[in-house]
Amino acid sequence: MKQFVLLLLLAASLLQAGELLRLEDSLDAMGTTFIVIAYAEDQVVLERGVEAAFGEVRRLDRVLSNYRSESEWTRMNREAATKPVQVSAELFQLLEYCAGISRESEGTFDLSVGPLMRVWGFFRDTGRLPSKAEVTVALEKVGFAKVVLDAQDRSVRFLKPGVELDPGGIGSFLRDPHPRWHGGRDS
Repeated sequence: MKQFVLLLLLAASLLQAGELLRLEDSLDAMGTTFIVIAYAEDQVVLERGVEAAFGEVRRLDRVLSNYRSESEWTRMNREAATKPVQVSAELFQLLEYCAGISRESEGTFDLSVGPLMRVWGFFRDTGRLPSKAEVTVALEKVGFAKVVLDAQDRSVRFLKPGVELDPGGIGSFLRDPHPRWHGGRDS
């Protein structure tokens, strides 16, 4: 009920406002296209708002992208099998959240699918049908149990070479934190 009232108040204020300007723009980052459609009465406010949104996308890209060799995520994937890798508080909090989802879903959600993403060619859209042997080898490197998160040091360590975390599935859980997964609490 509160959301409906808020929506009515917002609609009423827009009707009383002057003519709204519209700005639509897009930005490629993290292997996808982000589109922002914004409305405001003032062109400068509109442009600043869109730029602020894209600024946040660029910032997240520097942290989370596995498409950028210099991102924090890529550095973690590259180094964590050889030593504990300290990560930012923001990234560590996200990894802890994902570890919780992995436990709660009994492994149905698992960030460590990176080796499978590569063998199937989902990374960089080079899709292909791998052999059974390739899948078997990749599966040996998958499983969040192979990832150690040390809250005291805010570090990440992989227990096996070839483990690779893939952030591709995180967004869907952030939008719907209680999906109906097979074997999870909602099944």
